Parts: sequence; C-alpha cells; structure tokens
Amino acid sequence: YGSEVWIPAQGSYYNKMYPFADLVMKNFDEMGLYNRGIKTRIGKSGDNYYGVIRIGTNYGIPSCIIEHCHMDNSRDTFVIPSAEKAAFNASLVNFGIKDGEALAKFLKLKSAKLGVDYSSFKANTYKTSKPMVYPDETEPEINEISLVSTDAAKSTVTINMKAVDKDSFILYYMISTDGGVTFTTLKDWPRSAWNKSAESNVITIDVPAGKELNIVTGAVNSFDKITLSNVLNVKAFNLSIENKESSVQNTEDITTGNISERTFNTITYDYLNSTPQEFSISGPGQIGIFATGAVMLLVAMLILFNKLFKRKR
Repeated sequence: YGSEVWIPAQGSYYNKMYPFADLVMKNFDEMGLYNRGIKTRIGKSGDNYYGVIRIGTNYGIPSCIIEHCHMDNSRDTFVIPSAEKAAFNASLVNFGIKDGEALAKFLKLKSAKLGVDYSSFKANTYKTSKPMVYPDETEPEINEISLVSTDAAKSTVTINMKAVDKDSFILYYMISTDGGVTFTTLKDWPRSAWNKSAESNVITIDVPAGKELNIVTGAVNSFDKITLSNVLNVKAFNLSIENKESSVQNTEDITTGNISERTFNTITYDYLNSTPQEFSISGPGQIGIFATGAVMLLVAMLILFNKLFKRKR
C-alpha cells in the first residue's frame, strides 16, 4: 500500500523531475496517504524500465509516473468513498486537481481566471552528479529485535525492533509469532520525513494464553526488499503454586478462572526475563488450613478422651 512517483534514472532528467515528484509527495502526505517514495527502475537494456519514462527521455521530455494508491488495500482506498458514484468520481477528480496544482507550482504558472499565481513559487531542488540513479536492489542492512518488557496482567510482551537501510529507508514492518511461518499484514514504519525512517520501533504484542512465542520480524525497504530478524523466544505464562506449610512447590499452567477452585497461599506468574510478581491470596487457602486444623484437633481430643476413659476403668 502507499503512493509513489517514478522518475527518469538519467542524472540530468532525475534532477529536473525530482522537485515535481517532491511536490506530489507532499500532497499525498496532506491527503493521509502513505508515502512509498520517489523511485527509478532500470530495465534489462540498462534504460528506464517504464515506456512512458523511457520514450519521454528519448525525445528530451522530462516524464514521470504517479501511482496514487492501490485499489485493493483499505489503507489506501479510504480516500475513495464507495457509497455513491458521485462521491467516488469526486475523489478521483481530486487526485487530478492535486497533481495539477503540483504541476502549476513546478512550472510557476498563474491564472487570473482561477485566481492563483505561482510565478514566485520556489520548489525544493535536488542535484545528483551521478550519470544514472539506480534503485536500491539490496535488503535492509540491519533488523534486530530484543525484549523490552513483559506484562503478565495484560498478557503482552514489548520488543524493540532496530531496522536500518542506508541506501533508501525502511517502509514497512511485519511480525511473526510462529518463527516465520506466518506474518501479520504490513504495518507503517515510523518516519520523521517521507524519505527518512526512524532507526528503531517499540512494538507491543498480545500473547495468547499458554502459548510459547518465537517472534520474528520483517523489515521492508522502499523497494520492497525484506530482511528478517533474529528469533526471540518467549516462554508461555506459567503459574507457580507454593504451599508454604508443607514446603512442597509445584509449577503448572493454569487459567485464571480456575484459581478460586484451588487451595494455595501464594501464586507467582513467571515470564521470560521478567521479574516475578507475587500475589497474596486470602479465602480458599486460609479456609482450607483452618478446616484441616479443626479436624486434626477434634481427632486428637477423641484419642485423648479414649485413653483417659480406659485408665479410669
């Protein structure tokens, strides 16, 4: 998902079209669309891959391709209402208006009829000395995950994901809890600007009850190249039951709903690399101890009474 602009790879044409593509990118940001970046693509012949751009540059015409959104992803299509045909058409027309405004600014146009004047507008410039600007064909250099904290009460684990791509930027991330067999859908990677991604991302994951996790993440750069992380093993929640009276300790998996049906004094939830949390329980445990003590006292009194009765006889 996301929007992008493809421009010529030749350095001189790249410099000419980059400022216009940058204006389009800013419009995407204002519309709430996710920005995939300004890109080039090279074909097997070593020239621009897309015919519109390749033929345009061959005739000396700076050209580009604008990819507004993906129609099969809800992350993009929120800008296109589907309830009414008129609203749908108005949304499509709005894309054209935004592109036209970007082009009018880029060419410093003005119109008395429309009441706009961009003759003094200054677009950002971009200069490269490279004869050809090639796309990033390599995966992100770094994708590492580490455990930050766990929360037994909320059944969550928080990890830190460090991802770096020096040639472009990190675009998406995805998460697997089964060692990389299945992954979540792509998610936005935090960025300070459309072409500058954050180096790390703190992520909180829900932990299914009684399930051991093998967490793996995928870092995806702006050219959809993926690097998988190390595997972070997270043990399932365990319930430690300790009987202080008999000094016997058992550890077993248990659901919270069954706690009231068991006899114990202290429970401790254990989680990987976390500080055990201890909860004092009053009620069933104390009642059970009291009842046991009362029965033992009654038996002792009966035995003593029987001995005294025999002596008198």
